[in-house]
Amino acid sequence: MVQQRAAADGIYVVKPKDEPETQLYQERGVTYTELSPGGDYDWDEYSWENAEKMMTGDLLLTNVEGYQAEELADQPTFAEHPALEADQVYPWNGAAMDYSSQAAQMRRLARLVDDAQDVGSS
Repeated sequence: MVQQRAAADGIYVVKPKDEPETQLYQERGVTYTELSPGGDYDWDEYSWENAEKMMTGDLLLTNVEGYQAEELADQPTFAEHPALEADQVYPWNGAAMDYSSQAAQMRRLARLVDDAQDVGSS
């Protein structure tokens, strides 16, 4: 699974261990695609020319502030991504780190992961 934010200049991919929410989920067994776990920033940036070959995962979570499935499909270098073609791209907004918010967020994530099909991209 990949959590990302896409914009006109490319895609920003979360480093799960650097974001509290993704770190929590990873500790509980969610597998995220980690392209470069090191570095100075919480997110890695990839140009559209490199995004499709760098981005793997059966499920894409798109930050609500960035491109969504329709805009991703408009990018010629990303349009054939297996998760996009399988309609497994979902808007995602981080939740507060309190118990109630995270419980609801985890239930939603569990449904998405359970429903996702293996598209051979992970």
